[in-house]
Amino acid sequence: MRTVIRGFLREVYVEFNGDKTGSRDAKVRKDTLERKQGELEVLRKSFEDGKASEDEIEDYNKLSDAVDELKKSLNNTLIVTLIHPGEDGNVEVMKGLSIGNGRTNGVKNKLSEEHFLKTGLFKKIAIGEFGIQVGITDTDKENPFGLFLRRVLSGLFNAVVKSPIDDIGNVLVSNAATVLSSDIGDAIKRKTGDKITLVGVSKVAKFLIDKKGVLKLTNTDDNELADIEFENDQLTLSLRYPGLVLKGGSKSNPAYGLPEAPNGKVVLGLKSDPQALTGECHQSCV
Repeated sequence: MRTVIRGFLREVYVEFNGDKTGSRDAKVRKDTLERKQGELEVLRKSFEDGKASEDEIEDYNKLSDAVDELKKSLNNTLIVTLIHPGEDGNVEVMKGLSIGNGRTNGVKNKLSEEHFLKTGLFKKIAIGEFGIQVGITDTDKENPFGLFLRRVLSGLFNAVVKSPIDDIGNVLVSNAATVLSSDIGDAIKRKTGDKITLVGVSKVAKFLIDKKGVLKLTNTDDNELADIEFENDQLTLSLRYPGLVLKGGSKSNPAYGLPEAPNGKVVLGLKSDPQALTGECHQSCV
């Protein structure tokens, strides 16, 4: 059975995001962004009479640039892997995040599926059986999401960009294509010192599409089901450390997150729409 599946980010959080100061950094960024956005709005309103001094224009441009930079300052990356959903092979969906340590410093979207452009992660044709797995990476603090993408797209995932990367938001890549165009390849060559740490990864949620286009979770192993829940179109995946992850301490007495220890959760909304296939969506809906 073929169907169009749509995925939405409902919630994501980790107990440790890769940085000891993760919670403080997230709060400082949030507070600074809100303050500068407030200053920008006050300044914008001062232009309503159609007049502005050179100093006001300069201040407005500086504030606009600062707000844009803060919005791009993303310290983690969510990776959602669709395993053999359809003709294109595996598909990686990447979304930059700004999260701290602990659930209160995570991301929680209350918007419904009608707000796809704000919470949507993917829209993809799926055929028969497929899987979903998620991971969270910590990335270098200097232009972190950009560095991560350079690393990924320069060969780590053997992938190619399938959507524009101007003002990076969601980026879909497929491992079915293995050749980068020369202009993209030159733009994202790996830099010395790029650092990526996978701080959480889920088990694979295995799905089967029934004759009516309904998604059925097929995991049967008790150990898997302890970390996977699918109910009312909501998929909850527990995250665990994939290996030893340095959390702090000292050189002589380091503290680690231990392999397979819990480290947060990701909640995705999933909708199946077999009726969409009667329209003009043929091979790949992304």
